[in-house]
Amino acid sequence: MTLTITATVGRNLNGVALTVEHWEALQRRVRNALTYATTGKGKTETHYGVGTWDGVTEESVKIARYGTAWSADYGQGAGPEWLRAELGEIARVYRQDAIALVIGEGELIGPLPLPPVRHADAVRGCSCGQADYGTPGHDGGPAYDAEGVPADTAPEPVRQDSAIADRQVLDF
Repeated sequence: MTLTITATVGRNLNGVALTVEHWEALQRRVRNALTYATTGKGKTETHYGVGTWDGVTEESVKIARYGTAWSADYGQGAGPEWLRAELGEIARVYRQDAIALVIGEGELIGPLPLPPVRHADAVRGCSCGQADYGTPGHDGGPAYDAEGVPADTAPEPVRQDSAIADRQVLDF
């Protein structure tokens, strides 16, 4: 697990979009703050979208810094306190109501193995033993008897198999 930081800002100022120059400068300042607060070994990504703030739709940008650690080499020790203060100053300078900040630990999740094949025609079954994956109400959870107690013969819970639908959509 590694440090992951995400900051989200909107383009509007009192319901009016910032100029292109100010919008790019705001993004650059936030990106730099995230970079300076952390070690140089991480990666930074920028994702654009549309959001709503106080009932007004606006462009937004989410800047994520991941695979990194807090830096002790910048300013007065950097770290989360420094980053919060820096983002607060950026919000003041660009007259933003707020800058959203999320700090946490990121991890990479690899693909799960397919659940076992239930019968010869290669349709993967729900662990309840009564339906195929994709049947409404069958999500791969454990089987239960009439009293709601897990059945002794129930296999381990398995995930919903969307592979057949995915292969049709992805054409492979």
